[in-house]
Amino acid sequence: MAQIHAGVVADEATSPIFGKMLHRGLVNCFAKGLKTEQGEMVYCETSAVVYDNTRIILASDKPVPGVGHSSVFFLNYEGSGPLRGSPAYLRTAPFLSAIKYEDMTLTPDGANVIATTGFDRVKSDTASWDGYNTMLMWPVGSPDAVSVVAPTTTDGVTSSVSLRKSISRHLSTADFPLGVPYFKVESVAVIPGQTLLLGIREGGADYENFNYTARIIAVPYAIEEGLLTLTGEMQLVYEFDPSHEPLIMQETGLSSIEYDRYHDRLYLLTSFETSESDEGLGGYLWVLPMEDLLTGKPPALVLKESGAPLLFAHKPEGVTVLGDNLVLVVHDDDRTLGRDSINNPETQFTRGPHQAAYSLVALGTADPDQLPPGFLPE
Repeated sequence: MAQIHAGVVADEATSPIFGKMLHRGLVNCFAKGLKTEQGEMVYCETSAVVYDNTRIILASDKPVPGVGHSSVFFLNYEGSGPLRGSPAYLRTAPFLSAIKYEDMTLTPDGANVIATTGFDRVKSDTASWDGYNTMLMWPVGSPDAVSVVAPTTTDGVTSSVSLRKSISRHLSTADFPLGVPYFKVESVAVIPGQTLLLGIREGGADYENFNYTARIIAVPYAIEEGLLTLTGEMQLVYEFDPSHEPLIMQETGLSSIEYDRYHDRLYLLTSFETSESDEGLGGYLWVLPMEDLLTGKPPALVLKESGAPLLFAHKPEGVTVLGDNLVLVVHDDDRTLGRDSINNPETQFTRGPHQAAYSLVALGTADPDQLPPGFLPE
């Protein structure tokens, strides 16, 4: 595993990175008007995304009922421009057994996709919630070959629930020196050096009593004969406090991480939920060079030319790299549908229950004078 050491928050972050919102769009996750057997409206709540060089794969953190459906689906994609077409669903058994997807990533060699659920709930006397504790891997282009990481089978349910104790042990607090009873895995990424990263958004006594956090756990891994094996001990390697950034007014938690092989850096998303309205949801994009991860230096908030943060109107939950300085961010707005008339696209939105919002973002150098004409937002 790469040698990573959690550092004390430094006085200065890396130089600022400028960004431009190229496109805000919506994608249909399933047919309009889909309802459960009980007659309740089904909402698309996309929390994970990955680009595998031929398709955009998305996952909802809520089940998508109905014949032929799945919480994991994809659209063919050529690497730029808006998303188009109808979704195709991944329905091999492990995709259907895993519940509450939170993030997906591509290995640095581009050969495999890894997905994780939230690991945020379990029952001690039954395996009925074990599906909430699942990590999957499959070769790019071969989702039928999907396998469960660290598989444990109880009462016919195969999951990665055995990882819970190791994760919790590395999330100690003053109140819980042996590890928090409740936590939420919100992100996964893989970096060079055969190292897998897990991003933690929440930690505390239970799902009603927790603190937002931005912690990253690392663990070495190996892939042999199509199976991913964790080969060493987990380590808490990085954490930062987004509230130390004076340009951010809301309390935010980590919602995604992703490795950028073009620039040897991580992208981080943090999001907030101050109310169940479009203006109460949102979030920010950060950039963390690998050398800063190694030394514990805080990430750089992505800014507009004005110096204000690049703000997402929707709640950002997943980020994937499309190319050099180009990323796609997918949003999970829960059941918030926004409003009919949009006056400010940075804070307001509209969507249908069957739709997911996404954003295409271009990133530039720290020096606005070096950016190409027309790159920066007005």
